[in-house]
Amino acid sequence: MEGRSSTYCTDVGKVTLSPVFHINADDVEAVVYAIQIAMEYRQMFHTDVFIDLLGYCKYGHNEGDEPRFTQPKLYKVIARHPDPREIYNRKLLQSGSMEKGLAEEMEREFKKSLQLRLEQVKEKKRASGKSKKEEPCDQIKRAPDFDYEAVLKTTVPQKTLLQLAEKIYNIQKEVKVFPKVRKLYEAEKAKLIQMQRADWAAGEFLTYATLLNESVSVRLTGQDTERGTFSHRHAVLYNTETEEKCIPIRQVETETGRFFVYNSLLSEYTALGFEYGYSCAMPNGLTIWEA
Repeated sequence: MEGRSSTYCTDVGKVTLSPVFHINADDVEAVVYAIQIAMEYRQMFHTDVFIDLLGYCKYGHNEGDEPRFTQPKLYKVIARHPDPREIYNRKLLQSGSMEKGLAEEMEREFKKSLQLRLEQVKEKKRASGKSKKEEPCDQIKRAPDFDYEAVLKTTVPQKTLLQLAEKIYNIQKEVKVFPKVRKLYEAEKAKLIQMQRADWAAGEFLTYATLLNESVSVRLTGQDTERGTFSHRHAVLYNTETEEKCIPIRQVETETGRFFVYNSLLSEYTALGFEYGYSCAMPNGLTIWEA
């Protein structure tokens, strides 16, 4: 994270002299105990208290994520690491606090309960039928027609686009990147060069490449912007062994057309305000804050 220089994300609590509890999420009882202490502290002293829960998302931060794109070394360790439930189950068995097989039985019952609730929700939806389409609000005013005559010609020769595509989707063989990313690059390149087709992600990437080629600098910031919020950009690739960064699009940079991309913390006003200032200082470049 480029937005923090401290060891812990909760170090901001020092500004208000608030207590901070650092807890390993693998220790279930410690997590519960710390939460109880934090609640009692809050109720007694009526001030802020921070809990730094040191854990991980085993499969990334959403169902469509692939965390090995950006943190290959870390997720090699996580893949081999038992989850908190398994750790706690072992602890209870070793201490004799629980009979063998009880945890599996409880898990089966819990999943059965979840499945039952899911079926009940589905049945309720089928019984109620489709929801009515909402009518548009009368208060919304139609925007005036845009005048395209004032727009300068922004097209780029097809030959130039294909030449740029050859460069920006080229990953050197000696660079050890996550295999899935290499396949994505190769597929995008083949679609552009052989089929002469581009999806919106390739169109965006080619746009930046043409600007760099015309000596216009491009600066991108936002949360997960290096790879793209929807894992579509992959502007920054990571060596799976060293996590060293590789940025293929920089192969089309010129002396005055530079490419910058940074992951910023999830603080919209801070990031947007900073980038606004940067756009004023670099009026001849393209500065984008990715929401």
